[in-house]
Amino acid sequence: MKPLIQLISSALLLIFSVSIKAQQNSPWKTYTDQIVNGVLAVPGSHEYSLSGGQGFAVYLKNQNKEGVIVTGLLTAKTTCGKNVTTRFNVNLLAGQSSSGSNFDKTSSTGQTGVVTEADCGGVRLGKSYDYINRINNVVVSDLKVSPLSNASNNNTDVPTPTITKIFKEPVVQTLTPEFDSTAYYRNNWYSTRDSLMLQIIQLKNMNAILLDSLSRRNSPEKMLNPVAISKPVISKVATTVKPWSLSILGGLGWDKLPLIANYDTSVAMYRASYTYSTSHQVLQLGLLAKLFNDKQINLELSPFVSYGINFLNNQTGSHLTYGLNACVLAGLNNTLPVKLALTGNYTGRNGSWNESVNSADYNYNLIKYGAGLRFLGKYNKFWIQPGVYWDNPNAKITGTAPSLVAAIDAEIANKWRLNFSYSSDYLNQGTQKYATFFNGQQNYFSIRILGTFSRLK
Repeated sequence: MKPLIQLISSALLLIFSVSIKAQQNSPWKTYTDQIVNGVLAVPGSHEYSLSGGQGFAVYLKNQNKEGVIVTGLLTAKTTCGKNVTTRFNVNLLAGQSSSGSNFDKTSSTGQTGVVTEADCGGVRLGKSYDYINRINNVVVSDLKVSPLSNASNNNTDVPTPTITKIFKEPVVQTLTPEFDSTAYYRNNWYSTRDSLMLQIIQLKNMNAILLDSLSRRNSPEKMLNPVAISKPVISKVATTVKPWSLSILGGLGWDKLPLIANYDTSVAMYRASYTYSTSHQVLQLGLLAKLFNDKQINLELSPFVSYGINFLNNQTGSHLTYGLNACVLAGLNNTLPVKLALTGNYTGRNGSWNESVNSADYNYNLIKYGAGLRFLGKYNKFWIQPGVYWDNPNAKITGTAPSLVAAIDAEIANKWRLNFSYSSDYLNQGTQKYATFFNGQQNYFSIRILGTFSRLK
């Protein structure tokens, strides 16, 4: 038992050391793309808000053999029901791509707009205040594509820059009647401007990342740019964690359960009782109620019932288990993704087992109590909870001392629940028919894989 507990302790330290590492930058996600007149448009946004807000953008790629002008409206639909919009107007050469443009407001990440806390308080993605999502979707609308040669007719909103001192006038003799000098100079001006701005924007973006990282480590008084990058204000309005939920669970498992067996031979002198264990598969159903999810301390209640049968190696038998499990979860603080889990459980067991002249029957209940640590994954979509528990039977017969059980519980994607329990020298219960008794060490083993059939809230 000691090597197993040492292994669990080592796993706890490893998971704890990895889980406390803070994430500094938000990943980028994309939404529904579209192609209009040979131009691909892919809207996107940060997965969650940074210190200065949650950016959104549109990626454009000209798949035509001629240059085009692309205009449209980019709308960020927030989690508060409000729309934040921005227009874009971009010149693209043949095969050229652009991460979006608001003229001098362009960023190297394609950021054409930002949803700030003033626009929408957002939705807290998990128990940690570091992850707030303000954007549900980003949509491109009013997307128009026109030839670059018609820039003077279709792009009246674009200011015509002064370029007479930058570019050399074309030779008059080589011009054709269809030559559009306005479009020619505008196209060259945009190409030159974009190539220069790209370097400037990249430097600005690197500076913004550095400032964002510093703002998380320093107080507001020590920020390099406290106006542009401010520490997010924690607001209870942004929290949309449901206070309670109720789910129906079901699945399969396997038990190795120690019990007292009797050797019922016809020869009286050989009759005896001894310790044994039945190994059988089980089917389990239950409920899972999660209460006070929006509080620092919350509660999980799970009534259950399972039924198993023996059918291997000429064995017969049936085994019924029922009970209620209660788990109190207490957050250590608002930043660490770990909780203290205190567990109490009532379990009733009864059943029978037969093999040739060997038989057993049992009917007892026990109280389980113990503690563990629950480590939360990203956005609380995954958690794992190792712990140590004691099974204390109320029947005052053989094996009444509490048995030490090591267990690992886990939940994946708020849908699947896993449990693995093990104990060496577990308690033996059942009817002892004969005075001759052979008491040997028996191990307890249990595994459950449960899925969510229905979620009532």
